[in-house]
Formats: sequence, structure tokens, C-alpha cells
Amino acid sequence: ARETWDGKVTILKGIEFGEPHLYQQDFENILTMDFDFVLGSVHNIGTTGIFGMAQRKAEEKVDITSFFEQYYREVLKAVEFGGFDSLAHMDYPKRYFPEFYEPQDILDEIGTALVRQNIALELNSKPVGLGFSELNPSNNICSIYAKHGGVKVTPGSDAHQTKYIGENFESISRVIDEFGFQPVGFSKRLEFSLV
Repeated sequence: ARETWDGKVTILKGIEFGEPHLYQQDFENILTMDFDFVLGSVHNIGTTGIFGMAQRKAEEKVDITSFFEQYYREVLKAVEFGGFDSLAHMDYPKRYFPEFYEPQDILDEIGTALVRQNIALELNSKPVGLGFSELNPSNNICSIYAKHGGVKVTPGSDAHQTKYIGENFESISRVIDEFGFQPVGFSKRLEFSLV
């Protein structure tokens, strides 16, 4: 791709690493590799996957308040561990749970930790393509991040297929404008402005 598009577009290499705080040695190994950008994420609470929890919800009672508190505490652990450039789809479970809970106290801690650790917040447009009205994260979470001095964001479409790359980025632009965020990118793990 670099040869094909030389002089027309810059091709960078990135990786998403789930639960870096739980797999510290593997994460440290990733950081020695030649990636331009490292995205941190949380898809599990301990060893229990979010998708599996949503399936269980359909079969048995799952306390939504407790579940989301556990999830956001896991996100907080990942952010406090740090070492990655941006936090992916912060409220990811909302894709699978029609009802959700946003524990303000834990979200305040995450917002503060993101700023302290110099980690950008990913604005992920995938939920809009799935029919949701908001990005990951929600406008409420964006507001909390901004309240704690957070400005750095990375746009993402969570594409998984090339045809979805950049899908619904107009939604991301609206959120950037609304909260006064600064979109950034990374090359050789060094931050640069996208505008």
C-alpha cells in the first residue's frame, strides 16, 4: 500500500490491544514493535466478554447498574495502567444492552485519568451505522471528558471491513465542534494534529 500510494497518502500502522492492564507482558512486547498508533480497549470484565454478558441478559437477570459499574471500573484500571495512545469505544457495552447506566463518579475518575495519562479519547462512529443516535462514547461521557480538560480525540469507524472505513464521520465532526475537541493522529507514537 505504501508503494502504491507513495506521495498521495501516508499509510500508518496501528493496533488495538484489549485489557492491557491484564496482559502487561504481552502489551509491553507490543510496544517494542513498529506501530505508529496503539489503541487501548476493554471488551471484558475480567475473563467475561461483554457480548456473552448480553446473551446471558436475555436468559437471566443481570443487574444493569452493577454490570456497568464493573465495566467502567475495568476501563478505569486500563486507563490508569496507560501506555496506549487512545481509549477505544469507551461505552462499548451499550451496543449490546438496550438499557444502560452511566455511573457519574466512575466516569469522572476516567475523565481525570485520561487527561493525567495524556490518553486521547476515541470518537467511534460504529454505533451510528448500527442505528444508534450517538457515537461511542455518548455525549454525556464527552461532556465529562471535556469538563476534566480533555480535548484530544481520535476519530474511528471501527470498520472491520474496508467499505465501512470513515463511515458516519459527519457525526464525529459534529461532536468535535460541539465540545471543542482537537482531533489528533499518531506517527511513530508521536502525536500530530489532524486539522
